[in-house]
Amino acid sequence: MDTIEEFLLESPAGDDVSPPTRGLDALIDKAKEEIRATDLRAQDPPPVITTLPYKWITLALLLRKRYDKGMKKEDLDESIESMEKAIGLAIIDYNPRLSEKVCVWSLKQVLEYWEKRNPLREQVKSTEEIEIRVCKVVAWADSCTSAEIGGLLAHELMELISRLTNRDNGDKRDPSAAIEHLRKAVAVACFRKSGAGLNEKLSDELMARYDLKKDANDLDEAINWTREALEMLGPASQGHSAGTKKLLIDLWRKLSDRLMARYDLKKDANDLDEAINWTKEALEMLGPASQGRSAGTKKLLIDLWRKLSDRLMARYDVKKDANDLNEAIKWTREAFEALHSHNPDPSFEAGEMQAAMSEKLGHYLMARYDVKKDANDLDEAINWTREALEMLGPASQGHSARTKKLLIDRCSKLGDRLRARYDLKKDANDLNEAIGMTSRIIATKDLSATIGQFNTYCQFWAISARLGERFRLEKNSEDLNEAIRFLEKTVAEMSRDCPDPSSRIGKLQIAMSEKLSYYLMLRYELIKDPKDVNEAIRLRKAIMDVPDVVAPGQSDKTRKADQMVRLTNSLITRYDLKKDSNDLDEAIKLINAFFEVLDSTSQGQSAEATKVCKFMWVRLSNCLQERYEVNQRTEDLDKAIKAEEQLLVLAVCDGIDGPAESSILNSLLQKRDELRNREASNSKTG
Repeated sequence: MDTIEEFLLESPAGDDVSPPTRGLDALIDKAKEEIRATDLRAQDPPPVITTLPYKWITLALLLRKRYDKGMKKEDLDESIESMEKAIGLAIIDYNPRLSEKVCVWSLKQVLEYWEKRNPLREQVKSTEEIEIRVCKVVAWADSCTSAEIGGLLAHELMELISRLTNRDNGDKRDPSAAIEHLRKAVAVACFRKSGAGLNEKLSDELMARYDLKKDANDLDEAINWTREALEMLGPASQGHSAGTKKLLIDLWRKLSDRLMARYDLKKDANDLDEAINWTKEALEMLGPASQGRSAGTKKLLIDLWRKLSDRLMARYDVKKDANDLNEAIKWTREAFEALHSHNPDPSFEAGEMQAAMSEKLGHYLMARYDVKKDANDLDEAINWTREALEMLGPASQGHSARTKKLLIDRCSKLGDRLRARYDLKKDANDLNEAIGMTSRIIATKDLSATIGQFNTYCQFWAISARLGERFRLEKNSEDLNEAIRFLEKTVAEMSRDCPDPSSRIGKLQIAMSEKLSYYLMLRYELIKDPKDVNEAIRLRKAIMDVPDVVAPGQSDKTRKADQMVRLTNSLITRYDLKKDSNDLDEAIKLINAFFEVLDSTSQGQSAEATKVCKFMWVRLSNCLQERYEVNQRTEDLDKAIKAEEQLLVLAVCDGIDGPAESSILNSLLQKRDELRNREASNSKTG
C-alpha cells in the first residue's frame, strides 16, 4: 500500500473520504465534524469504528495540503496529530488486516512529517523532540501485535536513539537517557518479536557509558544484553540467512570484546576463556580468507585473528600452556600474510598494522625461545623485529612523538634479542649490531622525555654491559673506557636524586655501581692507575652500606657475601700497590665478617657457596701470613694455621687429600714451632 487512494478503495461502502481538490477549509471542517460524529457513534457495531482511522488520515492529508499551500506551522502540527491518532486507532482496531495496512502507511507518513517539522540533523544539540518521538514509538509498540509494524517501530526507535546519543558526530554525550528508553523498549512484546536489534542497541549504549564512566555494572549489563541478543537469534547451526549470520558474527565479536574488557578489569580467567571461544566462533562462521572474499570480510578476518592471538597470548601469560603460545604465533602469521597479500581498503592503515604484527611475532617467538631454547625461534624473532623497525623508516624523517617512541622500543627489543643470540652463538656481529641499536637510542634527542627517566637509565646500563662484553672479547681499551664513562655519568645523575634503595631506580643504581666498580678494577689491571682502585673501593663501600636490598634471585645473605668478596679483593689489590696496613687490616676484618654471614661449615650449602668459602679461607690465610711477616705477631700466625686447618677439613669433606693445604699447613706449623723454640731459648738465656 503506497498511496492513500489504495486505502480509500478498501474503505467501507458509503463513506466518502476521497481527497478534496478545492475548498480546503470547508472540507477540513467537514472532516472534523465527521470524526466527531463517528466518535459519538462509539456504541455502533465495530465496522463503524473501523472507518475512524481513515477519517483521521483524510483530515491529516487535507491539513498537509493546506500547509503546503500556506506554510502555516499549526496546519503541520495538526496534520501530525491527526496521523498519530490514526496510528493509535489502527493498532488497536478490530480488523487486523486493514489496521496493519493503515498503520504501516500512516507510520511512514508521520515519520516523514516529524522530520519536516523538526529536522533532527539540524538540531543535533536538542534532545527534547527526540525524546517525545521515542516515547510515542514505545507507546505504540506496547499496544501492537503486528510483526511488520513492530519491526518498523523498532527500526525508527534505533534511529532515534542513535540521534539521541549523537554518536555519529563524535559527541561523548552521556547515553543514560537512551539507556532508560531502551530498558522500557526491550520489555515490549512486539519489539521482542521484531528481533535482537534493540537488545544489541541497549548493550552498545551501556558499553558507551562504561567507556565514559568506567562503572563495572554497566560492563556486566552490556555483556548480559549481548548474550540476550544472541539467544534471540538462536544457535549458529540453525541454517541462518546471510544477514543473520552477519549479525551473529557482529554479536560474537562484541561479546568477546566486552568479556575481554571485563577480564582486563577483574582478571577472571573464565572471561578470558569465553572471549577466546567467541572469537573462534566468529572466525569459524567467516571461514578462510580465500580469494574472492570482500575487502570488508578480509578486514574483519584480520582484526579477529589479531585479537585472537592477543587473547591466546594473555592466557599463555597466565597458564603457560604452550598450545596457546603456538596458536597465537599461528594466528598472527595468518593475519600478517592476509594483510600483506591484500590491503582491504584505501583508508586501512596496512603498513602500520603490518609493522605492529611483525613486532608481535617477534615478541611471541622470543617467548617461545625462552621456553624451548630453539635457535630458529630466536633467529625468526630477530628477523621480525628488524622488519618492524625498518617499516618505521630512518630517524632522519622527523617522526612524530608516538613514532619516535615506537622506534626506540623496537631498537631496544632488537638489541636485546641480538645480545641473546650473541650469548648463544658468540657471533661478534650480533654484539656489534646490539651496541649499534643501543647507541642509536642514546643518540635520540630528548630521550628521557620520550621514554621516561628509568628507561633511559636502562639504555645506559645496556650499552655499558655490551661495551664491557666487547672489551672482554677484543681487548680494545676504548670499549672499556666508554663503558666506564656511561656508567659514571649515569650513577652520578642517579645519586643527585637520592633514590629509595628499594625502588626500581634505587636497585638499578646499585647494579650500575657494582658494574662500574668491576670495570674500574679491570682498567686498573691494564693501566695501574690508583684512582681506579680507590674509586672502586669507594663505590663498593657505599653499596655495602645499603641495607636489605636484594637483587633478583638472591637471598639477603648471598648479596652481602658477594659484596664482601668484591670489596675484599679491591682492598687487597690496593694493599699490594701501597702496602698500607689499614687496607690489610680492613680486608681481614671483612673476611671474618663474611664467615658470620656465610658459614662454610653449614649443611646443605650449594657447591658455588662452598667454592666461595674456600676462596675466602685462602684469602684470610694469606692476609694473616702477610700481616705476621710485617708485625711478627704470634696471634696472626695462629689464626693463619686455623684457616689452613679449615681448608684441609673442606678438602677432606670433598674427598680430596688436599696436598697443597697440607703443605702450607705443615710449613706454618713448622714456622710456629721454630718461633716457640726460639722464644723458649731466649727465655732460658734471659
